[in-house]
Amino acid sequence: GATCYMNSLLQTLFHTRLFRHVVYQMPIPRDVEPADSIPLALQRLFYNLQHSANGVSTKELTRSFGWNTVDAFVQHDAQELSRVLLDNLITKMQGTPLAEEVPQMLEGYLINFVRCRDVDYQSLRYEAFYDLSLQVKGCRDVEASLRKYLETELLDGENKYRAEHHGLQAAHKGCCFAQLPPVLHLQLCRWEYDFRRDAMTKVNDRYEFPAVLDMNPYVQQLTAEQRAELRKVQRVARRARARPKGDDKTDTGDANEDAMDIEDDDESETTHASPTVVPRDADRLVILDDDDDDDD
Repeated sequence: GATCYMNSLLQTLFHTRLFRHVVYQMPIPRDVEPADSIPLALQRLFYNLQHSANGVSTKELTRSFGWNTVDAFVQHDAQELSRVLLDNLITKMQGTPLAEEVPQMLEGYLINFVRCRDVDYQSLRYEAFYDLSLQVKGCRDVEASLRKYLETELLDGENKYRAEHHGLQAAHKGCCFAQLPPVLHLQLCRWEYDFRRDAMTKVNDRYEFPAVLDMNPYVQQLTAEQRAELRKVQRVARRARARPKGDDKTDTGDANEDAMDIEDDDESETTHASPTVVPRDADRLVILDDDDDDDD
């Protein structure tokens, strides 16, 4: 089927050892079948990737998605699939000791701002993210894409911003990083709409990433008031995740006895002294915080 996008996502998650450890520790009810449980299907897939010498099938996992044969031949959006998969795992972990493991690993926060140019007024909105969509076209490397991502837009003329108590004002609109996660997923936007062909076309431009990416220049230094507001937003997000969703149920009884007890034996690590060229069909990068010990 047309599952290359899913294969790259699953391999990315599998090779993130922090994430793999959490997946293996997820409690699974004893009477569930892989076709009915995304967590169990993902555990079995990761186990086979780690220990099988042959190619590994994703059929169990796609069946747990509720996909049939036709769905497997439909090209889905990799970023959307990532969010659906992560949301499902986070939901299933609620009520267990693992409830906040994935958010603590992958969740970062943006500040979306509108700052008036001529009066002392600004509007701030905090937004959580699990990955960033970076433009590839016109950008030679990741840092160029990040600079483009954080570019501000001037709202002026007929597009002025209506500021509270100040009426219409010229303003700068943009975003900045308030907090980055230990594991940062970067989605490379290689597809764009071609108006002449009336079709989606792939951007195969050369693209580089450094062995070590310094994100400090891109992170906003928060004031005490902004840090307090961020903590408030994070508390609200945790409470929202803990709320029951529909008929989703998590078995927290003896389920921990069925968590997979697997020893990770992958100690290899590859480093590069110079910028590395991303393959022209690659659409995802993962950046690990070097302050986090990933060798446990």
